[in-house]
Amino acid sequence: MRKIEPINELTGWKPIPRVMELTGRMPIPLLVFVGLLVGSLAWAAEPVALPDAALAVVSRHQSVFDGPPRGTPSNAAIDAPLLGNGYMLAALAGTGGAPEFWLTTNDFWLLKHGYRVGGPRPFGRLAIRFPDLEGATWKAEQDLATAVTTLRMEKNGAAATVRSWVAATENLLVVELAAEGRPLAGQVELMPAGAAARGGEPARPVNLGREQYGGGRWYLDGLLDDVQVFDRALSADEVKSLAAGRRVAEGLSRHWAFDEPEGDAARDGAGQEAHGTIRGAERVEGARGRALKLDGRAAFVECPPMAVPREFTITASVQLRSHAPAGHAQYVFSMGEWNQGCSLGISQDRLRLAVGGAYVQSAAPVPLDRWVRLTGTFDGRQMRIYIDGEDAGAKSDGSPAADALVETMPWGLRGARRFTGGVDIPSGVACAVRLLDVRDTRFSLEPGKPLVLVAAMESRFKDAEYLDAVTNRIEQFGPEEIEPLRAKHEAWWRDFWGRSMVDIGDPVIEQRYYLSQYVMASCSRDPRFPPNIFGWVTTDSPGWQGDYHLNYNHMAPFYGLYSSNHLEQAVPYHAPLLDFMERGRFYAESILGIRGVYFPVGIGPLGIETTRHIGSTRRDARVEDEGYFHGQKSNAAYCLVNVAMHWHATYDPDYGREVYPLVPAVAVTRNGKEAGVVSGERIVLKTSAGETITLTRVP
Repeated sequence: MRKIEPINELTGWKPIPRVMELTGRMPIPLLVFVGLLVGSLAWAAEPVALPDAALAVVSRHQSVFDGPPRGTPSNAAIDAPLLGNGYMLAALAGTGGAPEFWLTTNDFWLLKHGYRVGGPRPFGRLAIRFPDLEGATWKAEQDLATAVTTLRMEKNGAAATVRSWVAATENLLVVELAAEGRPLAGQVELMPAGAAARGGEPARPVNLGREQYGGGRWYLDGLLDDVQVFDRALSADEVKSLAAGRRVAEGLSRHWAFDEPEGDAARDGAGQEAHGTIRGAERVEGARGRALKLDGRAAFVECPPMAVPREFTITASVQLRSHAPAGHAQYVFSMGEWNQGCSLGISQDRLRLAVGGAYVQSAAPVPLDRWVRLTGTFDGRQMRIYIDGEDAGAKSDGSPAADALVETMPWGLRGARRFTGGVDIPSGVACAVRLLDVRDTRFSLEPGKPLVLVAAMESRFKDAEYLDAVTNRIEQFGPEEIEPLRAKHEAWWRDFWGRSMVDIGDPVIEQRYYLSQYVMASCSRDPRFPPNIFGWVTTDSPGWQGDYHLNYNHMAPFYGLYSSNHLEQAVPYHAPLLDFMERGRFYAESILGIRGVYFPVGIGPLGIETTRHIGSTRRDARVEDEGYFHGQKSNAAYCLVNVAMHWHATYDPDYGREVYPLVPAVAVTRNGKEAGVVSGERIVLKTSAGETITLTRVP
């Protein structure tokens, strides 16, 4: 397991020691210019007492969360407490009594050229379940100074405290658990996204007519009848037989027909005693026998938990009354939340089958106001969907399937998620988890006797044997390592905060300032993989492909790092730009007919182009050749803004030599003609606004 070395030791880069200090109260109208002012402040020669003073200021500020995050997971930015060390990332979400850490690494991407194909991906979730605290209150406080998040959950005189931090010097998540009031039973679960395809996830509650995210989000509006689940993938002929009303018996594991004359029981006719409870639904005449009328707002059927089979079929008769609005869905069958287990439903107006976050969706809408038979099958590798027994012309998101596993080990749990087939560059990430002093995933948390949970992560890019690396590290990790690890963690953050200080006497502005610095310290330190567009990714469908958007988004998070002397976090910025230069030269020549580089809107790491072939789904003037430029000629020139700030903050010759090839290659065009001119030691660039920029080569 690789420890995180200081970035300057990895690259040979030696930053110039400088300290920024700003004290006193600043008039509110001037606060908008803080970013400009700090860049022109006088710099002290060496940091002396500043770390202590800076730490005192930062310690005044916290982030407080008075309830469980409601926007995590999300395809965009999330609302959870964020943790990380610039390589390993964690976000604390879940519900009262069931906190979950969404985990990934900065370098875990699905690396394939194409539009809406690749992008950053989550590893999955680490969950801690306290059944006696289900629905408990939730209050999380994040201490920016020490990068520690403390969650407290209370219910009926019992409480659990979950204190967590991602070690600053190694890819380890440390979770310290404590109980108050009475002993609490608990269980640890590790769930790599997509592991359901291997039947590795634990049993999850089953709902009919409701999706379970956030305690119930989307419901079915219409009639529901004859829900069946098989522990195998039915053939196309068997699916047609079901649609024709004929019985298929082999492999039937659940069957809810709703034919009881009255009451709130929905009996399981498959002999598994998985009887459900009807919540608010009305019994009516159905497709065959009786059915349930669901109101699309609150009515559903609650069924016992069920383990995800290695292959399965889900089928039901449905009569929809309406289609959901854009961005919403209706669920026929859900096992856990939307990206857990498996589900069958209607996304807006299309039939969708999902397994562990991956999905296929019908090409045509599901009809309204008549009975239709909806079926989804999964054979362990491929998903298929049918409407009235006919193949529904399924369309997926085009992404290669992830290979995921989760295993129970003698000391705890380990899991891996990887993309190795159908990609341009293979990737993978692994995680191993154990409770110190407890050789099990189940535990009893006694008051006064805290427990420590440790999770190790590593990626394929850092260690070819990444699963073995985390396995060996966590298997050998001992309680005696916690305090030395904590000391290194606190020392790293003390040094980070000690590189500059802003004290303006305004607690709101100060908290936002230090929070933004904290976020970048947590997600940006990997020299080859800067943070993605949202920093923390929690789904396989992040907005804007989760990529590096070159018309603003990739640059903006780094703006405040140069003047605040946090150059270690700024180093990753330029790596994808240099990696994309070859493709940029191709576009400059093939589209513009000039020398230099021409960058599209979206790119990824290691030369990956996340908007390539967008023309197959979108055809307009913003698509040129295979790339998507959005009608913008200045993306490459804009990339130099942060390069210039970094250079002027350091005047470091090693940095200059590394990034300089990008500078003369930047070609900003106007009226389709080359405007970049290289003459000796001088480079002249004309922007699309008609401005002229002159750059001089530094020996």
